[in-house]
Amino acid sequence: MANINLISARRAERVRLTKIVRALMVSIVGTGVLSAGAVTYMLTAQILAAGELKNTEARLAQLRPILDEIESAERERADLQPKLTTLSQAQQKSSRWNGVMDGLKRVIPEGTWLTSVSVEGAADTGQTMKVNGITVNQSRVGETMYRLTQQSDYYSKVDLRYTRTTKVENQDNVEFELAAQLAQPQTEGKQEGSNATKTN
Repeated sequence: MANINLISARRAERVRLTKIVRALMVSIVGTGVLSAGAVTYMLTAQILAAGELKNTEARLAQLRPILDEIESAERERADLQPKLTTLSQAQQKSSRWNGVMDGLKRVIPEGTWLTSVSVEGAADTGQTMKVNGITVNQSRVGETMYRLTQQSDYYSKVDLRYTRTTKVENQDNVEFELAAQLAQPQTEGKQEGSNATKTN
């Protein structure tokens, strides 16, 4: 009876070990299948990425002439920038002088004639416009000065240098000379700087 029990126990142990081996084999096969799937997916993704890279490189090669033209245009623009700046500054100065002369033409009262207009000084240190003229009386000189001071965009100060009464064909004339200090134009940079100073 003892031998029969040992045989049954060995059979049961063998069946249990067989089940364990089968489970291990299934696990190994499943792991292998998953690994093969992951490798296949990675290889497929790599192949697709390589294809997209080739397409991108081909498109880039097609666009290269256009990119070269854009870079060339940007270089030309950078080279022309100083000239454009100089041109814009010259245009601003020209338009300002046009305004100064137009304003001077409008402030001259009736019976007053200008004989000369000149500018003294440098633009960076301050300029003064010298105005010489002839009028019929002293009050017209004062009126001319007053009208000039009303144009604060162009003149910061107007001084009388001299007046002299002369007689021409039994008629009194007044020769005069005015010194109108030109106001410095406000640039954007100066305005921003002054605003920053006020803020601080």
